[in-house]
Amino acid sequence: MGILDRFSTIVKANINALLDKAEDPAKMIDQYLAEMRESLAEVKRETAGVMAEESRTRAKVEANQAEMEKYAGLAKKALQAGNEGDAKVFIAKKQQLELSGQGLVEAYEVARSNAQKMRQMHDKLVADIEELNARKAAIKAATTTEGTVITTNAFYTAVFGTATVEKDADGNIPTSTDTNSPDYKWAQWNKAGKPSDHLLQEFKKAATTNGITLYQSSEDEKDGWGYYCYYFYWNRHNDNGNNGVMGDMEFGVVRNNVYKLAVTNINRLGHPRLSDNDPDPENPDNPDESGDVYISLSVEVMPWTVRENNIEF
Repeated sequence: MGILDRFSTIVKANINALLDKAEDPAKMIDQYLAEMRESLAEVKRETAGVMAEESRTRAKVEANQAEMEKYAGLAKKALQAGNEGDAKVFIAKKQQLELSGQGLVEAYEVARSNAQKMRQMHDKLVADIEELNARKAAIKAATTTEGTVITTNAFYTAVFGTATVEKDADGNIPTSTDTNSPDYKWAQWNKAGKPSDHLLQEFKKAATTNGITLYQSSEDEKDGWGYYCYYFYWNRHNDNGNNGVMGDMEFGVVRNNVYKLAVTNINRLGHPRLSDNDPDPENPDNPDESGDVYISLSVEVMPWTVRENNIEF
C-alpha cells in the first residue's frame, strides 16, 4: 500500500485526542514519532515521482490542446481556399484529438489531486511531529529527578482527580481523597448500596464530565445480555468541504438520490444505551462535524439516471 492510500488516515489523525486517552503518553509519543517520521520520509521519497507525473500529464494536455488549435486553423484556411476535402480531413483529425483529450484531462486531474494530497500530508506530518515534540518536552519538564511523572496521565486524572493514589502493601488501590473525582463518587455510591438516587447521578456527572463513558449491561432478544453500544451517522448529501460549518443541504436524505454507505473503519467503542452515561451525547437536531470520530464511512451519492428516448411514428 502506497503513501497515497493512507491519505485520509494521516490527514484526519488527531494527535492530542489520541494522547489524552493514552495510559502512558510518553511511550505513545515515542511510538507516534517513529511512525510519523517514517511516513514523512516516505512522502518525501514519493513526492518527486508524483510531481513529475503531474507535470507530464499537464504537458500532454497542453500539447493536445495546441494540436487541436492547429487543425482548427488549418480547417479554417482550407475552407477559405475552397478546399472542402482537406477541411473535412482537418476537422476529423481535430475531433479525434478531442476524444483522446478527454482521457488526458482525466489523467491530469488525478495526477494534480495526488500532488495536492502529497503537499497536505507533508504539512500535516510536519505539524504533528512538531506537536509531539512539544508534548514530549512538556512531559520531560513535569518529571522529577527520580523519574516519577507528576501529572501527565490524563486517564489517571480523569478517574482519581488531583489526589495522589498509590498501591498499599497488598497491592490494593485506595479510594481517591479528591471529593470531586469519579472514583470518590463511585465509592460513596457503592458504600450506600448502589441506590438509584442522587449519589448515582453525582457519580455519572463526575464521570461523564471527565470524558468517561459508562456502559450499562442490557438484554437483546437475539444475542442475550451484553454491553451494547451504538453508532450514529449523519447522512452527508452535499459536502461543503468545510468541517464545523453547516452548508446548505449538506446533511439530509434527498428524494431521487441513492446513497451507498460502507463502513470503512471503527475508531472506538460507540455511544452507550443511556444518553446520561455519555460524555459526548448526540443531538438529533444538530449534526456534529467537529466532535470525536467513532466510525468512518464512505458515501457515494448516486442521482437517478434520466433516460431519453426519441420516438417516431
